[in-house]
Amino acid sequence: MTSGKLIALCAALLFAFGGGYKVADWRLTGQHTAEKLEASQEAATALAAMTADRDDLAEKLAAANDKRLNYLRAAQNETNSLRDRMRDGTIGLRIAGNCPRLDARPENSPGARVDIGGGAELDTTARRAYFALRDGIDRATAQLAACQDELRLRTSGGSK
Repeated sequence: MTSGKLIALCAALLFAFGGGYKVADWRLTGQHTAEKLEASQEAATALAAMTADRDDLAEKLAAANDKRLNYLRAAQNETNSLRDRMRDGTIGLRIAGNCPRLDARPENSPGARVDIGGGAELDTTARRAYFALRDGIDRATAQLAACQDELRLRTSGGSK
């Protein structure tokens, strides 16, 4: 064999080896691309499921929030109605208490001329405090219920 033929044979072998290597590389690249595409599709499916779960949870939380706001509005309306009826004198507020007997007081003591049988009444400051407490209790009750609903929805994965 002459050196020209030997060089041509080596070149042909190198070309064949290089071509085979390139074909194998293309095949591996195609496999990797298919695997990446499949993983991407699985991730997209998982993302769509998580998005649907999030939207479902947001809808349930909004419904629970609306329910609690309606409760709070109704409680505030009831308190306002009670306040207005007390102010108008339509109803009175009864409180438990003891009043000292009038006949045990000296004639010139303060309160000795109070009519017997009259009921005790809250003063203006105490009345305001009473209604402020009612409002605060209603708000705290609604907030606590909303927190419990949200916690229940979040820990149950959105299913009620």
